[in-house]
Amino acid sequence: MEGEEEVLKSSQVKYFELFPKRNYKQGSAVELHFRLAESQFYRLLTECEAAKVKKIEYVCNPILINKFNTAREELKKKRSEEYSYPVLAFHGTAVSNIRSICENGFKVPGQEGFEHATDTGRFGQGAYFSEYPSLSMGYINEVTKLLLCQVLQGKVYHCTEIMMGSALKEGYDSHCSPDKEELIIFHSDCILPQYIVHYTLDAGEFTYTDTGITKEAIKKKLAKIKELYKKTVAMKDKKIFAAFIFTFIGQMADTPLAMEILLKRFGGRVCKNTVPFDGTVMTTDLNANGYSATVPFDAPNIIICSIAEYEAATPSAELQAYRNMS
Repeated sequence: MEGEEEVLKSSQVKYFELFPKRNYKQGSAVELHFRLAESQFYRLLTECEAAKVKKIEYVCNPILINKFNTAREELKKKRSEEYSYPVLAFHGTAVSNIRSICENGFKVPGQEGFEHATDTGRFGQGAYFSEYPSLSMGYINEVTKLLLCQVLQGKVYHCTEIMMGSALKEGYDSHCSPDKEELIIFHSDCILPQYIVHYTLDAGEFTYTDTGITKEAIKKKLAKIKELYKKTVAMKDKKIFAAFIFTFIGQMADTPLAMEILLKRFGGRVCKNTVPFDGTVMTTDLNANGYSATVPFDAPNIIICSIAEYEAATPSAELQAYRNMS
């Protein structure tokens, strides 16, 4: 992976964004990482058959990788090489937890800051994983991201009954549920968060994502835009936007008021969410493609949207409304 070698020599965490490609480049690390995570997702997808992978983030965390490799070597010495091979398993959690886990690792009972999201653990006080993505989806609400991790299960104790909040069974390295669909890991170093799987629950036809340019290239373009914005602010007023009505969605280079003042200097204006007409506020109600929104009667002819807003898994009602109008 381009840039991965430099990251591994540092202590910084890097996220490589990977998208589905129609063309296959043999030997490409990007292809291998994406297709590995994608195939693991679809292989044991027993429910939510409409789910489709739209993006994979490959997580490269040198500190966690070193801890994981050390734990694997220790397990190999303790048991045998056969027990040291990791398995790939999913973990469902709140979106707010994902980056923290990828950067700091999992927390298990006994570690500072550990909290069970639901209970003390039906089959032991550990971190819960499953090779079945549908099962991990059951732990999250209104979230379309799953962590795909390498986990060292070692010698597994097969639970035959509920073991609410119990410690690791003596003589074993992990637990599994009676149906063998859940794997409980008790040591954080035995877990390596490796992929963030972004998916949709849209039953529509699959389409390839046009990624266009990389995130690094986008950052460079944004930096240039900010410089141009500063130059524009310093320019003399010209009525070059007299026929244009703008709207801004998401966070911009400046405050909404400053952007509006700048546009007025050049003859443009920002559309208003409502338009007074005979003393009555006029809006248009729209319901299309499963989204409902109130569309301003004063519709814009230029829509400027932030990248974060545009790439959001669930578009804002305002953005979706404008998409439906086009």
